[in-house]
Amino acid sequence: MSRFALPDARVSFDALYPQRVRRLAEEFAGRRARALEAFGAGRRAGGGDEFVGHRPLRAGEDARDLDWELYARLERAFVRERRAEAGERWAIVLDGSRSMSLGQPSKLQRAAELAGALAACGLRCGARVELLRHSPAARGVEQLSITRTSELARALSWLEGAAATSVARVSVLCAQPSLAAARRVFVLGDLFDVQPAELLALARRGRFVSAVAILAQIELHPPRSGGVRWVDPESGASLALELDERLCERYAAALEHRLELWARSFARHGQSFLVAPGERDFEQLVRALL
Repeated sequence: MSRFALPDARVSFDALYPQRVRRLAEEFAGRRARALEAFGAGRRAGGGDEFVGHRPLRAGEDARDLDWELYARLERAFVRERRAEAGERWAIVLDGSRSMSLGQPSKLQRAAELAGALAACGLRCGARVELLRHSPAARGVEQLSITRTSELARALSWLEGAAATSVARVSVLCAQPSLAAARRVFVLGDLFDVQPAELLALARRGRFVSAVAILAQIELHPPRSGGVRWVDPESGASLALELDERLCERYAAALEHRLELWARSFARHGQSFLVAPGERDFEQLVRALL
């Protein structure tokens, strides 16, 4: 009988990771600059009212700054971005619960790689970036705030060595007061211990939320037959199962229903939801998000 228990998972970046992250951030900054130029970026005097470009209208946002001329040409809603908005804040929430140990590489490893890359992109466009994760203490939260590209190495060091050991729910991280000031929130985890409505509650006052469901290959494509003993990562309880086609089809249907619920809920509120197989490179995931 196969035994599906979870080993201890800790984040470890290889020597090329920082270089890949910086290259991706440069790519993002270049793409963003070209988009601003294409949408008529310009400047006008006025201190905090200085015009620096356009960005998409976000769900629930005041449409008074909607550029109707641009809307008529592109049939897409964009608002004028002011200098005061350009120094925005990003919050990146990293789920460190025990279920994130699953996979090769682990779901936690992929989530941390994605977190570091998003932090680099945020810093490159002038955002203040807040990173949040579970602390080793039960139900504790650790936070790191960075504001300059020179602090990226500090952020990567903070992410490296993170372990999937927490029993606290990801909603504990999402309830932190520091998220209130963020204009973009990224929640990175398997999302098994949270419901769409809990994360969509963050999408207020123009805040844009991206939820990334990072799933291991065995979760997406479990074995179709044979005996397995599954050990629950959170409680330690085990369950012996004899897999067959019927059971696997029921599992696949339940997983598909859950992911469709997330996708529909986020689309209805104008927010972003992404399913991320653990074997996908973080560069692909960042490009899909940004």
